[in-house]
Amino acid sequence: MNIYFVCSPDRKVFDYGQTKRSYSQRHKDADWNKLRTYLQARGEDLILLAWYENVDIEDYDIHRYLKTVAGIPFPKRGEWSGYNAEMHTLESIQHLVEQKFFIESVRKNLELRPAQQEFVAKINSDWEEWKEFLFFAKCRVGKSISTLSHIVERGSKLNLIVARFNSPKQSWEDDIKEFQQFSNIIFINLQEERDWKDQIEYWYKTDKQIVLWSTVQGMQKKDLPYDVDLLVYDEAHVGYGSTEWIKLRKKVTCPVVYISGTAYKFIEEFPDSRRFVYSYFEEQRDKKLGLINAPSMRVIVAQYDTPAYQKLYGNDPDAMKNTFSMENNKFIEPAVVADFMKIFDTQRELRPKDRLLRKATHIMATFSSVAVCHALVEYFKGTRFAPLVVTGDTDEDAKSINKHIEENPSGSIILTRTANVLGLTASKIDTIMNCAEGSSLEFWTQFAFRGGSSHADWDVIDMVPQRCVQSLRHAYLSACELNPAVKDYELLDYVSVTEWNNGFKELNYDDICQILSADVGNTTKLISTIPLDVTKLANMKFEEFIKPMGKDLAKAYSINDNGANGKSNLKANIENKFSTQHERSEVVKKVETIKACLERFSIVIFHMIREGNKPNDVYDLINSPHYIPDTDDKHGYVVEGIAEEVICPKILSNRISQASVDIRNSMNRDECKTLEVLSTTRQSQQSIPVDVFVRMLP
Repeated sequence: MNIYFVCSPDRKVFDYGQTKRSYSQRHKDADWNKLRTYLQARGEDLILLAWYENVDIEDYDIHRYLKTVAGIPFPKRGEWSGYNAEMHTLESIQHLVEQKFFIESVRKNLELRPAQQEFVAKINSDWEEWKEFLFFAKCRVGKSISTLSHIVERGSKLNLIVARFNSPKQSWEDDIKEFQQFSNIIFINLQEERDWKDQIEYWYKTDKQIVLWSTVQGMQKKDLPYDVDLLVYDEAHVGYGSTEWIKLRKKVTCPVVYISGTAYKFIEEFPDSRRFVYSYFEEQRDKKLGLINAPSMRVIVAQYDTPAYQKLYGNDPDAMKNTFSMENNKFIEPAVVADFMKIFDTQRELRPKDRLLRKATHIMATFSSVAVCHALVEYFKGTRFAPLVVTGDTDEDAKSINKHIEENPSGSIILTRTANVLGLTASKIDTIMNCAEGSSLEFWTQFAFRGGSSHADWDVIDMVPQRCVQSLRHAYLSACELNPAVKDYELLDYVSVTEWNNGFKELNYDDICQILSADVGNTTKLISTIPLDVTKLANMKFEEFIKPMGKDLAKAYSINDNGANGKSNLKANIENKFSTQHERSEVVKKVETIKACLERFSIVIFHMIREGNKPNDVYDLINSPHYIPDTDDKHGYVVEGIAEEVICPKILSNRISQASVDIRNSMNRDECKTLEVLSTTRQSQQSIPVDVFVRMLP
């Protein structure tokens, strides 16, 4: 039931009423409409003082209580009442009722944390000047609270918040209800409330600020009755540049705030004055400096090596893919799955301190497909972790997830692919488990930070060690590139990394380097995926074009595995910036050419190390005699790109330095294998087996 508190225009009488609908729909009833028509004829209307949604009481309970309060002559039938103005005000009456019935609903006072204050100060400083602003911050920083604070201080009347998925909605709605500073905001869900137009019409004429919620797709056929003052795109890395977003942006022409926890690849679109960045590493740095209290992430890389798997697949590295292979929605090797499930069944053969999930109570785990999630439910019977499938085909949201956790205090597990990864707040989740395939930095980061919603530290368990360490390293480098102060501490100062294989071993810097060097081909991606300023790149003259490794730019220069319409953010960005097909085609070719040159930097590094040289920065590579033969950059595109500020030399040099460590370690282990991996620069190229190669020799 919804409870409302209203008063007359002269504030002399009041009423508490109830409805299962919205307030505007209740106003259309005959008993109200007659009164409102009378008031509106006089240029007046009822005043809504408070609104309480989904409460477990009825207005009769409030009426019965008020009859016992001195100075409030509430009528027997419980309708409109006056009050003794010497004893009460409408505010004091509201306070009495809230303390009696809505103690949990009484709003808290909001005290912004230092990072939130910095964001609000920066975005407020010249909001009348900017058209687009990026809020790039880790999960759980309080991006919705910070943005709502800006909305309040800005005084914008009609605000529209959109996302690609519906999952972030709950966070916005809950924050508005929780804090006193947002009491003047009315939240309207355009996705679910049929009378949303009537609500906007009603509230727009009051002094309330309005926050509308919708998905980007849901706004395609909706026309709002008034102009939007501020547009907010939450989780903007998903669908940034999609067709739906472009259409919405053309229709809603007001300033935009982009919010993302993983804006690694499109951050260069925003100058420093138009962005606020606060990563996990900056948060942990503030914690080390004693400025804040914040939970820390503990990372565990699990070496998957069960007897059942070894018997079938040996040392095949695609453990997660093989383990959960399916045919007709059934596991191909159920014995392998059952063997894997031992880690959830307390691992009784191991000492308690050696068990992988010894500290886990509530887990969120991602697997390779929706079908796998459903099939695993049966396997969790008999374990202490009650399963809940949260996928695109289940009707689960933040409320039902938290309800499931509350109902299973001894242990629960959320099984998902990607659903509710974005925007979910579940404070009791203490363990994040990545059992999926893929290497998207954006997804890894989003999923890892589903923990940390409370003040307690949390574990991130990854069943693919190389993917995990590479993602951590990439995120750390990106943070250092955006804020040099992060370099005050090394990666392992910010996050502990432990290896598990029937026991735990904390890894040091050398151990991390060994894991990274095991996949030395990753250095190619590390260097070639640096951000490029495509606007400035368009002005460069190219005499010829070079093709990179990938056949398709959207795949070769993939920015986000969860992008919309099958496009990378870069490709979509190119389509947005350039009006003609010819311009777009030319820029794509130039991006591909720069990428193709950068992809070959790893082999230059190899040759330099082999000759006893130590590559420290991009200029060391450019001046090497191996540079042109290895990269085919005979026209000096990289040098020109640096000169024209298409490429940031500091970022590129930092990536080169990191790649050099990986390549050196790989060479120490197997120089020939390293050369083989780094020399394969085309999809059409394949390694020649040694015995075949020997027979080819004269």
